[in-house]
Amino acid sequence: MKSSDIKILSLLSLGLFASCSTTVIDEKPVEDYAIDFAEVSTRAAIDGSFSSGDSYSVWGWYVVNSSGVQNNVFDKTEVKYDGTSWKYDGTKYWSPDCTYSFYAVYPHSVDSNCTENGTITIDGFDASTTGEGAIDLMTSKKVISVEYNKGDTPSSVQIPMVHELARVKFTVKNAGKAAKVNFNKFKINGVHYSGDFSKVPSKDEYGTWSSLLTTVKDDGKFSAPSFEITTGENAEKNVFGDMLMIPVADLANAEIEYSYSCDDGEERSAIIPIKTSSVSAWEHGKSYSYSITISTEDLNINVSVVPWEEKDTSVSWE
Repeated sequence: MKSSDIKILSLLSLGLFASCSTTVIDEKPVEDYAIDFAEVSTRAAIDGSFSSGDSYSVWGWYVVNSSGVQNNVFDKTEVKYDGTSWKYDGTKYWSPDCTYSFYAVYPHSVDSNCTENGTITIDGFDASTTGEGAIDLMTSKKVISVEYNKGDTPSSVQIPMVHELARVKFTVKNAGKAAKVNFNKFKINGVHYSGDFSKVPSKDEYGTWSSLLTTVKDDGKFSAPSFEITTGENAEKNVFGDMLMIPVADLANAEIEYSYSCDDGEERSAIIPIKTSSVSAWEHGKSYSYSITISTEDLNINVSVVPWEEKDTSVSWE
């Protein structure tokens, strides 16, 4: 065999080996799945829906199933709504053969913390702002546990949340013969405006409050500026707008302090209790609507009590 023939055979052999080698390593790579978050199903408080820019904080840990060691993957990470979906900066990926735990607090602006065992805490939560600036505090309803194993196709993480506050409003109506009613004072005393919050989602659906600060006479908290209601379209006023309040276990010391006059007549002042035979507490996740009707002779009050997202059912104030 000529030397030239040997060279040709050698080259052909190299080509065959190269071809076989390429076939062996051309395997489909293991696919990386990004962790993402599903739509928040719980309704926002003020207008019934979330707005672009709303965000919550998320914490997450995973345990390698074979080791039991906790690894942090989210640490008060902001998850923001862009109008269509909830997103966070950067990308985190699922690790196979691990079990994940997720916890959340809404809104992200609240100075909240969460430990690796899932204890959520908020120190000095301020509920004194009313109206559009009121804070709708929500937390993850329970620990969200997700096991991800190699070969699985993970779903978006769904974090159900619960309202940790009570929703309260006070509406004043002019239903009498007066052309105008002037309120010089309308203040709520004996309710909480600040406190420390703690919750362990694996044990409790709702959190607990401590170190509570309570409104008192002349402290300026939940005190409306003077206002006037007339007739027709202006015969009714929601005094504070939405009030998202720290729950009150017993309304025995809660009261409305007010003064008003009809048609610039004699001013009437009084303090009336908020507690009734049917409404003795403000509970988290419920809505309380107080309707105060003014006439030239007297003042009547009704209150309706409903779950946060259900239709009003009125009961009488007694």
